[in-house]
Amino acid sequence: MQQQIIIDQQFNGPPHSGNGGYVAGAFATAVGAPCEVTLIKPPPLDTPLDIRPEADATYGLYAGDDIVAKARETQPRDNKLPFVAYEAAIEAGRRGLKTREATDVFTSCFVCGPDREPDDGLRLFAGDVSAPSGSESAGHAAVDWQPSAAFSHDGTHIAPEFVWSALDCPSAAAIGVATGEAQSILLGRLDVGISRVPAVDERCVIVSKMSGQERRKIFSDVSLFSQRGEVLASGLATWIEVSFD
Repeated sequence: MQQQIIIDQQFNGPPHSGNGGYVAGAFATAVGAPCEVTLIKPPPLDTPLDIRPEADATYGLYAGDDIVAKARETQPRDNKLPFVAYEAAIEAGRRGLKTREATDVFTSCFVCGPDREPDDGLRLFAGDVSAPSGSESAGHAAVDWQPSAAFSHDGTHIAPEFVWSALDCPSAAAIGVATGEAQSILLGRLDVGISRVPAVDERCVIVSKMSGQERRKIFSDVSLFSQRGEVLASGLATWIEVSFD
């Protein structure tokens, strides 16, 4: 197991802390097993973060003596979301970009920041699938993703931490689709199981749907598919309502 990670400035979510999905993915990748990662404090950037086994069979991610996140090993999940055709995901992504451009929150986010250039950020703007009421994909968000070699360590396969990243912000988009309004939320927990990482330049689809709420916690299922509908990864995101005032 890797003992330490550093979150580079490139991988921010809010301007001065790490993107939750990327941090969770880097942590889980270092642990080397399917994990549920709980974010406890804003992950600092460009800072050595130590991974320590805990007495309760979990792992802690520490900045000095301060715990930033905890991970516990889990079984791979399948949330059985419906596949959305690649062309429909492209259209949903266009709707999502218009929604994203209407807000000035986290515009430099590694995953969903519209200010990012291609290969510097993922630029994933999930939007309403806009399916007819009663259809299988009604109420879902989706976006297309064709990840480049910039997100690969071997030039052939996308690195797992970027799969986790790609499931982060699109899972939040589903909450806006379900509620019909923009939400002030931050990622609190992400549980991801990866069946296969995409190949470089492989056409993929990300689909998400809000699955429940408990007070300030909002839950969203999210899956990554190949263009042919193969499930590559599935996750459950827990978002926390916050105030940015």
